[in-house]
Amino acid sequence: MMPLSETHNPASSGSPIANTAPANEQVVALNRRVLELAGEEQWQLVAEVVARRDALLSRVPADKRAEALLAARHCTERLKGMAQAAKSQCAERLATLRQGRKAAESYRANR
Repeated sequence: MMPLSETHNPASSGSPIANTAPANEQVVALNRRVLELAGEEQWQLVAEVVARRDALLSRVPADKRAEALLAARHCTERLKGMAQAAKSQCAERLATLRQGRKAAESYRANR
């Protein structure tokens, strides 16, 4: 098994991330990546990056932990808004599909 520092990291933009940066800086980068992935509607990767970020929060130095937690909370609040918007958009698409299906069924029944 490859060391964590050599594995592909969904938090990166396509290249492995070196785990040498301080934990608080990694949290900042992961927050940014979460929002990028959400904007691309890559929800599975969002979940993976959020899990990694949350696990990393415990390694942030005590003097920077409050700031890191607040940043993670802010990111999560923005993420919730983005997820709600995506959910609404999916619901609209589903309603349109259902309406189309009903119209097609009605057409077939009256031919």
